[in-house]
Order: sequence, then C-alpha cells, then structure tokens
Amino acid sequence: MNTSIVTSQTTKSELPLSIKGNKPVNQKVHKMLLICGILASLLYIAMNIFIPFFYEGYNWVSQTVSELSAVDAPTRSLWLLLGILYSLLIAAFGWGVLQSAGRNRSLRIAGILLIISGLIGLTWSPMHKREVLAAGGGTE
Repeated sequence: MNTSIVTSQTTKSELPLSIKGNKPVNQKVHKMLLICGILASLLYIAMNIFIPFFYEGYNWVSQTVSELSAVDAPTRSLWLLLGILYSLLIAAFGWGVLQSAGRNRSLRIAGILLIISGLIGLTWSPMHKREVLAAGGGTE
C-alpha cells in the first residue's frame, strides 16, 4: 500500500498574480508597489524627525508639522520635495493594494482611497507661518 503524499512543485514565483480580467501582473512590480507603503511610512517618520533640525526655533511640542511646509519656512522646499515623493509612494502603494484585492471589496476600496489620498497630497496648499497668522495676515 503506497501512502505517499503528492505535493505541488509549483513555487510562488511561478504563480501569476491576476486582477480583473485575469491579466497576469509582473510579480516584481507588484511587490515593489506594496513595498512603497513601507517606504512611505519610513519616509514620513524620517521627515518628522530630521526636517525640524533645519528649522531654527521649531518646537515639535508646541508647533504643528504643517509649519515645516509653511510659506517662508526655512524647511519648506525640503518638505515639499519629500512630500511629493511621499504622496507618489502612497499612490503607488494604493495601486499595489488594488491589484492585490481580487474580489475583496474592502481591499479594493482601501486601494482606491490610498490612490486618491496620494494624488490629493500632490495638491496640498501650505499654511502661513504662525507669526503671519497672529498678525492677521495670510488670509487672502
């Protein structure tokens, strides 16, 4: 009596990912899109830790993170550059989530919302520095 167990010889790298319409997706690209979510999170943490060092007098306890990108802030250009990268990483991650969703409606919605969030992040309007706001300016 032969009681051997038959196992599949197919490896993960041979299995094509599929999205609507069963179109194969390059797994390396898909994996990189999902890694964008990790990179975006690490980038945002790094932005919040390191960019304040370039803003003399910035106090993370009493000031908001938005002040790092405020009009005339010394860190504005650096924050905007990295903020664009962050937004693109979030949108790419959303695309990866959407590709992973299959028939899972909640995951599809999450992917779409991430893409929208990333794209809206590209249109972020800056605030004015608190000194300008306190003097009644910056409301035009």
